[in-house]
Amino acid sequence: MNIWGKTLFKGQSQINGEVKIVEYFGGNRRLFASKFAQSRTLDKNGRSEFCWDAFVDVARGLDEGSSILILGLAAGTGASSLRQTHPKVEIDGVEIDPLMVELGNKYFDLEKAKVNIFLEDAARFVEKANKKYDLIFVDVFVGGEVPSFVFRSDFIEKLKDLLKPTSKVIFNKIYNNLDEAKEIKSFFSKHFKITKEEHNPNRRIPGNLILVGEPA
Repeated sequence: MNIWGKTLFKGQSQINGEVKIVEYFGGNRRLFASKFAQSRTLDKNGRSEFCWDAFVDVARGLDEGSSILILGLAAGTGASSLRQTHPKVEIDGVEIDPLMVELGNKYFDLEKAKVNIFLEDAARFVEKANKKYDLIFVDVFVGGEVPSFVFRSDFIEKLKDLLKPTSKVIFNKIYNNLDEAKEIKSFFSKHFKITKEEHNPNRRIPGNLILVGEPA
């Protein structure tokens, strides 16, 4: 253990490359894939103090019987936080890397979130799905990169088919500079009416851009 934290797990994923879980002072754990944080433990209020909180905030108001889809479940930070605030909603989680789910169950209490887990590629899942959702969270990463299919119009249009008329979609993307952030927003706005936009709290570059939209 060094001064920065204790490594609880270190290994290789065929999909995400090097995967590591570090536990810091106070018991906070983070899962890194190719050096990018993909999951973390929650604080006592069920908050992550990161991009997943935007997902939970948008979900407020959903009641029993609502269905939520998470594309890019990882170790389940978003799902776990959501389950604390919405104990009766149905959560479907899609994750291509079985190692993420295995580590989520072992180190992040993923099983307590009661997620219907689908171990498959998000693009393939969306293509064949016919269920309607009240909220969809697109949080798909391979290491620190978003797969190219997320920026294909056919994927986005199929995603829109899975939304109810009053539903929302949340998109999380790492941007490297402000010009790239503008390009991401421009693409998203061609398909959805943007209702909320935020960067990660510390405004660093690179950083996370969160876009919330409704069907246009």
